[in-house]
Amino acid sequence: MSHDNNLHALRLAAAVAVVVSHSFAVAGSAEPAPWFNPLGTTWGYLGVLVFFGISGYLITTSWEHDPSVRRYAAKRALRIVPGLAVAAAVTAWVLGPLLTTVPLGRYLSSAATYLYPPLTTLVFAPTPEPPGLFVANPRADLNASLWTIPVEVLCYGLLVVAARTRLLRSPLLPPLVVVVAVLGSPQLGDAHGLLRAAGVPLPAVGGAAIPVDEILLLGAAFFAGSLLRTWRRRLPLRPDVAVAVLVALVLLRDTAAGDAAAAVAFPYVVLTVGLACRRVPLGGVTRNDLSYGVYLFGYPVQQAVVVLTGTRDPGLVTVLTLVVVVPLAGLSWRYVEKPALRLKPRARSVTTPAAAASSSREPVDASAP
Repeated sequence: MSHDNNLHALRLAAAVAVVVSHSFAVAGSAEPAPWFNPLGTTWGYLGVLVFFGISGYLITTSWEHDPSVRRYAAKRALRIVPGLAVAAAVTAWVLGPLLTTVPLGRYLSSAATYLYPPLTTLVFAPTPEPPGLFVANPRADLNASLWTIPVEVLCYGLLVVAARTRLLRSPLLPPLVVVVAVLGSPQLGDAHGLLRAAGVPLPAVGGAAIPVDEILLLGAAFFAGSLLRTWRRRLPLRPDVAVAVLVALVLLRDTAAGDAAAAVAFPYVVLTVGLACRRVPLGGVTRNDLSYGVYLFGYPVQQAVVVLTGTRDPGLVTVLTLVVVVPLAGLSWRYVEKPALRLKPRARSVTTPAAAASSSREPVDASAP
């Protein structure tokens, strides 16, 4: 995988943005209006949008290089599962016994204590949680970040379907992506509201309704990134165009079309910075992908910071969390994620014309959000 780009740095920045946003939630504060956020969203949503746009491009690149469903599934699992399994185990089996408010014997005798890591790893989402954790915090959940992982996995599956049905290269896909973004926009399509009005029962995780609108918007961002890979000769990544797109998004951010436009167009800006601009020399950040570890460990460490310090200052929560989480992410990358990636099955040779024509500078795999 080539590191001659800014993608690792962008993804790490996105993961830090998620930590910043969640610091307000775990501290019981409302996130202030993001006056210098170009999309006018929360920093957490902006970070996740960055993840999905990059992922769509890179996962499509990986498929072009090796369009085997079996190897594709193995590569995706090796990227997501090991880090998730370790993060869930650390949460339940290290933080849990130290921070639970119930007697230690009750904690250790609870089935949820032992089932949380394997079930979370298998279904890519929070499962019944061990008892007595973070119950006095403004929010009591163990890891609110995990809800995006099954959405990412769903996009992986839909990409295979689109590729096998030739939709991925069809002129029908761009308008379809726009339609999905419009349906996901609360101001335009409002799919969540439409389903609720129609009496359709909305699925829930942990008692909270699944955010249908955000799922559609993130799916649109993923496939916008995929289109930029598939149609890269017709839609080359150019910094001048990216600046124009960003200006347009800033002008649209407070309008009804703002959310849909961001999902469709912001991946162009992100990928231009990541792949078409001069690489920012950041040393180890460029060589090591810390973003997934920061994303996985960030929320439970934030909750632990609130328990141990009693602080309700989001800024202090952010700083203390990053001091702990960045080294944890480094350990996760070096001893869990990177060794797992070495096990990825590889095709014997490039099997598609698109793969043969791709630049040697381009990375061909991605980390999940």
